[in-house]
Amino acid sequence: MRKTIFILGILLVLVFSGCAKQYVCSDGKTVSDPALCIVKETPAPITNIPSEPKQEVVQQPVEQPKPVVKEIDVDIQKLFDKAKTMTNYEYDYTAPKNGFVARVSVLNNNLKILFTKGPQVYLGYKYDTVYFDTVKKSAVAMCTTLGDCENMTAAKQEDYNRVYVKTPLELIDEVVYAKLTGEEMMDNRNSKVVDYKLSDGETGRMWIDIFYGVPLKRLFTMDGEQVSATYFSFSKDSAKAVEVVVPAKAEFI
Repeated sequence: MRKTIFILGILLVLVFSGCAKQYVCSDGKTVSDPALCIVKETPAPITNIPSEPKQEVVQQPVEQPKPVVKEIDVDIQKLFDKAKTMTNYEYDYTAPKNGFVARVSVLNNNLKILFTKGPQVYLGYKYDTVYFDTVKKSAVAMCTTLGDCENMTAAKQEDYNRVYVKTPLELIDEVVYAKLTGEEMMDNRNSKVVDYKLSDGETGRMWIDIFYGVPLKRLFTMDGEQVSATYFSFSKDSAKAVEVVVPAKAEFI
């Protein structure tokens, strides 16, 4: 009897122990006590990694052109203003240094230079007339005077900047300083004499026609030498449209 009771006791212990609670750890392992689970610490995300400093793009301030302050005597400015109203005029021009003489005809945006002392020669090409379009910045050289050239129809595109000559009206646009010093006769015309300065720094003396308001002469320094440019035999409303454009007979070479 005692033996039976002992056996029953053992069986009860086994039953109760078999019914004990089981725990499943986070790693999948089954244990009877949750304390037996080994918890692996998940490393905290790194949030304090220093980032590379951003390269700041420093915009350089755009330098604005300084306004041109003109110092021009009132009477001279009035003459300049009168000259600027002209769109049709002609004059003879003597260039500084090489001293070529030309008749210049201006009509709106078209300009013609006719060399009156013989043709020019450049890179083997001979010409005595150049036609300009001041808007398109184009220049066409031809020989138009009988006796100057063998071919009266040959035309050649020229370098505009090389052959262009500023007009008296373009010149007075560049005057930033003009001080009246007196009056003189120039080319049999009454003129006011001024000491002047241009926007490019050129300085000298200029004779301004009292009637038309255009320069008749300017005396200045070029390459360390004193030279002069003259604008004479001035006439208004004398240029003809057909004379200041490239002739239809032109054959480009």
